Amino acid sequence: MSKKHLTFAVSLIVSCVLIVALFWNVEWEKFWQVIGTVSYPRLIPFVICGALAFPLRALRLKYLLPKSDLSFSTLHAANAVGILASVMLPFRAGEFVRPALLQKTGRISFTGALASSVTERIFDILALLVVFSIALGGRANLPELAERGVQVLVVLVSCAGLFVLLGYFKANLILKSAQTVLKFAPLGLRSKLLKLVEDFLQGLGGVGSLRALIAAILLSLVIWVLYSIKYYFGFSAFDAQAPLGTGFALSSMIGIAVAVPAAPGFVGTYQAGSVAAVSGIYGYNREIALGFAILTHVLELCVLVMVGGAEYFRSRKLNLGKNQ
Repeated sequence: MSKKHLTFAVSLIVSCVLIVALFWNVEWEKFWQVIGTVSYPRLIPFVICGALAFPLRALRLKYLLPKSDLSFSTLHAANAVGILASVMLPFRAGEFVRPALLQKTGRISFTGALASSVTERIFDILALLVVFSIALGGRANLPELAERGVQVLVVLVSCAGLFVLLGYFKANLILKSAQTVLKFAPLGLRSKLLKLVEDFLQGLGGVGSLRALIAAILLSLVIWVLYSIKYYFGFSAFDAQAPLGTGFALSSMIGIAVAVPAAPGFVGTYQAGSVAAVSGIYGYNREIALGFAILTHVLELCVLVMVGGAEYFRSRKLNLGKNQ
């Protein structure tokens, strides 16, 4: 069995184990009562926020790419199709689909587009840490351990921000420091981590100006706050009195959970993140958490397929999607 097939098999097993564990001993009568009391009109803002994230991500991509005259519609098409591929295909295929589509324009190299994806992921992690800090910091009566966790997150965000700025202005210093720190690490791990640092620095080097860098960072924060508002609207369909913090908890926990290798569509990991946020942080019963997870997951996939599918067919007309 090849490494890719083994990875895919493990991902499927992870999803199956999570689904069985989450639904084990669920009170199905209570679960269907939850589904029956959902305020479906409140899910409309959830869908709208989900759709609005696509143009925001395309705008951020414009700031992250090396200088080019690519139109916003081209960036939106490549980004939406890439996200669709990442979610629906195994092995995070979208990480390579988007650079391939952008390369087809003839105005940007595959390597440059791929480096921007690495930079984008780092910015997403930075924004996710901020959102997670808000989620925990806004929760009343936190245990002492959780309060210290918030303090650690604030330090991590500060260090990550400093790392980004140093990477932009002093790339050689960051690279040499990484080589020194990783000198005693195992060869395989050292090579992978150095490659990640090099790709990130290459992506930062492609950002045209400090203004563009700041704009990309701010847009990352806006995108993740939008995700938090989206999840708040989604959960308010289950509890109209839910605090705004539930949205921040959901966006951060789901964001962390879907990073775990799993079956296409984030099956299992999306539900696990939802339960961790709704039940683990805010104390709702598991039936409400799972009802939210299933219903909003289906809606998210529908929005993704509609936007990504429409952009895929449009990209073929723009000569971006042929032979890919």
